Amino acid sequence: MSNKDQAKITAQIIDGLENLKGDWKKSWVTAGSPINTDGRLYQGINILVLLFASARHGFSSNEWGTYQSWKRRGGQVQGGQKSPATIVAVVPTTITEENDDGEEETRSFNRMKTYSVFNIDQVDGVDKRHVTKLNDNDLVDVCETYIANTGAVIKTSTSAQPAFYPLRDKITMPTVKNFRNTPAYYSTLLHELTHWTGHKSRLNRNMSTDMRSDEYAFEELIAELGAAFLCAELGVVEDEMRQDHIEYIGSWLKLLRKDNKAIFEAARLANKAKQYLDEQQQEERKVA
Repeated sequence: MSNKDQAKITAQIIDGLENLKGDWKKSWVTAGSPINTDGRLYQGINILVLLFASARHGFSSNEWGTYQSWKRRGGQVQGGQKSPATIVAVVPTTITEENDDGEEETRSFNRMKTYSVFNIDQVDGVDKRHVTKLNDNDLVDVCETYIANTGAVIKTSTSAQPAFYPLRDKITMPTVKNFRNTPAYYSTLLHELTHWTGHKSRLNRNMSTDMRSDEYAFEELIAELGAAFLCAELGVVEDEMRQDHIEYIGSWLKLLRKDNKAIFEAARLANKAKQYLDEQQQEERKVA
């Protein structure tokens, strides 16, 4: 993928952070994790790009596809509609070249290619998939099962602050009553659980404690993206963003403006954290 494409995608995300302010995360998870026309989940940076596009344009669905993929499904992009998002795809590529000895050698590798996509709200002739919002009781069951399966040590008390302590490998959380509502509690806990994946015994990320450093801001960005990805998957719809996370936005913007590649790496690591947590669910099912 060219530097121009990276800059374009980073600019889309910066625009979303600047203009959506505290509503950026609320809008993300209403419809669920982005899926393509075949129902497969998008991964990594594409999750982020599509969630921001949904929030920016007020789309009600999480389904996305290229012009041709909607056509194959029997739909037609509405006249005058412009693609609101550019995604990145890994394209397996094989080339045959002549080596220094004059012999042909075949080489296989992956290259990155960008595609313009449209939301199903911009398409005629295709039925939307039905999305059911969980009530609080169902949400508690889903989230508690998911979190318990990770094996994370979580200590809860009324006086605790939401935090992950790498040296003790422990998460602390206030009780649910300390939060506005149930989704706010689980959104915060999933943020800390994403930090938990970065421990040296797991994914071994840089867990800097210097709040003034780029490394600290980067890890907070990973945790917030990871939490958003998990909220979208589990059906946690938060009505308002925590004030301290709104305050982090300034440091994230500084980081993204400094390095076009930063958001790609943050999204990759957030997706890797989510996949690690998902794998714990599979391991738990095997044991059961």
